[in-house]
Amino acid sequence: MKIKLIFLFVSLSLGVGRLAFAIDEKPSEKKYSYHEGFLVGNAKSISIDKLSEDQIPPGDWSVDIYLNNEFLYNKNVLFYENGNGKVVPCLTQEDIDNFNIKPEFLSLITSNGKCEDLNTLSNDVQVSLKQDELRLNVLIPQAMVEQYARGYVPISSLNEGVPALFMNYSVNGYSSRSHGKDEHSAYGNVTAGLNLGLYRIRHQSSLQYNQNDRFQHESIRTYVQRAIPEIESELTAGQSFTSGSIFDSFSYTGAELATDNRMRPQSLQGFAPTVRGIANSNARVRIIQNGYTIYETNVSPGEFEINDLYATGYGGDLTVEVTEANGSVSTFIVPFATVPGLLRPGQIDYSIVSGELRGPETSSNIFVQSTVQYGLSNILTPFIGIQYSNKYQSGLLGFAVNTQIGAFSFDMASSKAELNNDKTYQGARARVTWNKDIQATSTNIALAGYRYESQDYLSLYEADTYRNSYLYNGESINPRRAQYVLTVNQNLADYGTVYVSGALQTWRDNLPDSKQLQAGYMNNFKGIGYSLTYMKLYRNNVQGGDNNYMLNVTVPFSLWYPEQNTVLSSSVTRSDSDNRWSNNTSVSSSFGEDNSISWNMTASDVGHSNSSFSTNIQKNFSSTAVNAGYSQGRDYKSLSASANGALVIYEGGVLPSRYLGDTFAIVEAEGGEGASISSWNNIVLNKKGQAVVPSLMPYQYNTLYLNSENMSSDVEIDNNMAKVAPYAGTAVLVKFNTQKGINVSYRILLQDKTNVPFGADIYDETNNKIGLVGQGGLVHFISQSNSGNVFVKWGDKENQRCKFSYNISNNNSIPESICYFY
Repeated sequence: MKIKLIFLFVSLSLGVGRLAFAIDEKPSEKKYSYHEGFLVGNAKSISIDKLSEDQIPPGDWSVDIYLNNEFLYNKNVLFYENGNGKVVPCLTQEDIDNFNIKPEFLSLITSNGKCEDLNTLSNDVQVSLKQDELRLNVLIPQAMVEQYARGYVPISSLNEGVPALFMNYSVNGYSSRSHGKDEHSAYGNVTAGLNLGLYRIRHQSSLQYNQNDRFQHESIRTYVQRAIPEIESELTAGQSFTSGSIFDSFSYTGAELATDNRMRPQSLQGFAPTVRGIANSNARVRIIQNGYTIYETNVSPGEFEINDLYATGYGGDLTVEVTEANGSVSTFIVPFATVPGLLRPGQIDYSIVSGELRGPETSSNIFVQSTVQYGLSNILTPFIGIQYSNKYQSGLLGFAVNTQIGAFSFDMASSKAELNNDKTYQGARARVTWNKDIQATSTNIALAGYRYESQDYLSLYEADTYRNSYLYNGESINPRRAQYVLTVNQNLADYGTVYVSGALQTWRDNLPDSKQLQAGYMNNFKGIGYSLTYMKLYRNNVQGGDNNYMLNVTVPFSLWYPEQNTVLSSSVTRSDSDNRWSNNTSVSSSFGEDNSISWNMTASDVGHSNSSFSTNIQKNFSSTAVNAGYSQGRDYKSLSASANGALVIYEGGVLPSRYLGDTFAIVEAEGGEGASISSWNNIVLNKKGQAVVPSLMPYQYNTLYLNSENMSSDVEIDNNMAKVAPYAGTAVLVKFNTQKGINVSYRILLQDKTNVPFGADIYDETNNKIGLVGQGGLVHFISQSNSGNVFVKWGDKENQRCKFSYNISNNNSIPESICYFY
């Protein structure tokens, strides 16, 4: 209805041509003003006051309600005509409750039994409708309203979604022949979910295949969750991971109740690291955490970056395996540990979890872990944690401090573990972190340090695994002494960016120290990007360490051909370990509708005439992405293929999607085939008017716009905008109301052949207002049938209303009809 009225209003305003108007921004006065002197003929016989008011006909309307210019929610509101001839909204007691009016003022509001009258609250209260946006503005003096943080979403406005079964899937296949030996492997990963009200069931598992071990299935986790927004918490039961925010993260089978920071307003509000590395060919990258493979993919030669890891835990180093096309394997470690953070004054973050540890060497002992963080002030946040089982106890005490020289966090943990040798091991560990962002110089410095005060400190997971596997050979049970990680990032503005990071780990029992240093510089010159990377590794007491250098240059062809998206990239690498140079040169581009097909070709030279060639091509469909690659070098050939996508099953059918985030939306608009979701590429409604928006922000308002440009002209959308605030993990159904019918255009005349007055109201046979008369008696409306009667009214007298009949024909011209008085 909204789009229809706007169309009619614009068309008749343009049709008048000489009708002048001005917009007045004062909400208490008329919205538009017209100069009646420009009206001619029988147009003067009607009052145009209604065109000067932002007012809609009585009835139920879907409106966005704003309180003091902050969006609250969208709902159907009854608009009725009061005793003064004004059409006003009927605000219910539920609306009053959502306006957060202070209790001492509620008694001032009067009611007629169904609708609440806010105007009795204060003379300063204003309730007005912005018709072109269907926005109902409610202005109440701030002194009368409870104050909430920006981004606050009432629990009553949260959407729990609809029952749905869905899954993300990815499949990778790999086949190679090296030195006469064949190798075949495959990997598949599935993350499935079932939503029933506020209960969310999740399962993640993987299936691996290789020609030696055949198929190996691994269940990563299965659990059920339920949000409890009244206490800003979430309940999890089943197989999951602890957060790792205070104690080390580990896998368990049990139950946890913990704070969910996402439930807080956006203005009051975690984490998986980005994995970067270098591949010399079409390679397979596998990422392992706590003994579980959490990610696997195929990458092209050169630098790669993986930034979409599922947050299976907030602690636990990542082991990255890079398997080259010739079968060689290299591994490196990505440190993954976060530190307790500062909280706002009065905020409390807590967690309590109990169950059994999960792992290949764990026992069936029941454990309990609890942590609490409290924002004591803007400066200090203390925290505490305990872990307990029948053969292990640990306590932790710490604090985070906000100072002018940076943010510090310090904690001390002690442990007492009983192993199977009837001995008790007691130890302590200290941890300190520091982070400073120097805005004046655009410098960020981060330091993390661990110090094991004795060799007998064990974490809960270590104690449980050592209890069954530890060999008592006289060595330290925990040879670690200290670990330090330092990272410095320096932004040089137009001169690029420099970063330096270093890691040092020391050991007892005369074990060699582990040291790593990495530095890099990135910049661009007239659109040509370049970077220089240096890495030094000390391992196995290699004298002087292992030095690695890499120079990378990227040249986009769009610098010379704006329509071209081809990119040339070349890198040169030097490594002391094999004492040779290597280089990769690649060309990549995309084509097709919305650039849905992309390709890459790479030539590599690793030295000693060890040259190779590889190519990849990927096609992005609306529901899946498929990739194929080929690589060939001296004594080897390899093929790879992958596919990933998602499916959603709900009461409306089965919908495919490219991927699904934790929280997503299902869009329905009957007859809306061809319409698209603004700001989402390649999301187009199918023949049934359905589509999936793969990702929404939980506990925040998400705005979805429906672009009807490619939709059938016989379908109109009542309101092409919807706002929704979903619970985390939900599948939200967003329905756009549409009207499907036949476009009818007529030019109507009175019996004396004069035009029907401009601006007269048009009603259908059920007395619903469907538009206004334009200049020269032109009318336009949507009809549900091929013929019928239409009623026109421009006053209350008998000679100020008429009706005409219409009959749709294939004639492309606009027909005329006589409008008879009745």
